[in-house]
Amino acid sequence: MTKELPTAARRKKAPFGSRRAEVVDLLQRGVGTVRELAARLRLTNNAVRSHLLALEREGLVHRIGSQPGTRRPHEVYQLTARAHKHLAQASSATLCALVTALKRHLPKQDLPRLLEAAGKALAFRFGTYNLEKPLTSRVKNGARVLNSIGGAANVEKRGDGFAIRSHGCPLAPLVAEHPETCYMVEKFLAGIIRAPVRESCLRGQYPQCRFTVGPKESELSANQTAPERDGRRLR
Repeated sequence: MTKELPTAARRKKAPFGSRRAEVVDLLQRGVGTVRELAARLRLTNNAVRSHLLALEREGLVHRIGSQPGTRRPHEVYQLTARAHKHLAQASSATLCALVTALKRHLPKQDLPRLLEAAGKALAFRFGTYNLEKPLTSRVKNGARVLNSIGGAANVEKRGDGFAIRSHGCPLAPLVAEHPETCYMVEKFLAGIIRAPVRESCLRGQYPQCRFTVGPKESELSANQTAPERDGRRLR
């Protein structure tokens, strides 16, 4: 006989089972119909429907409409806000643990270089904007990309450059514990926009993104290292 877990232990269980986690992962990637999910997972349509029904009962998935099909419409499923909250909490905890470990084991001077490399790698994954486009277009594209990962950014004209300002932060839990990660986002945006970017983010209980974009390195002192520009980052 299977021994039932205590109530506290049941609460601590992950919200997704192993196969359901695969369903959730595909839903995150935009795969939304039973037929598509079944093909990707190599499961029967009925098996996929069973997983979706269980996720729906837990408030993690809901139906948002349908797509035309050969015989009948295919219902489209999407993750709920509650599911995204679970995923964000797991991602934030993982990133915080990773940065904590890096800070403990890396020489202090190596962390800025690592964060810069991570920002550039992230920009490469999203793809850079055509350098022949005017700076205005590239900055607006950078703000759109920032919003796509959870920001709420607006672009403001500032002299010869621009300011990207947000009332929130897509990495708020991570920044609260490790404010130096703003430097990684700075390099991420610089890679997307293909222009010098300098962060002056607001930190604290409710972090807010603040980035200045200029056409020339000298205007932003972009050739200075992160610790030279802001001692808060590596404390």
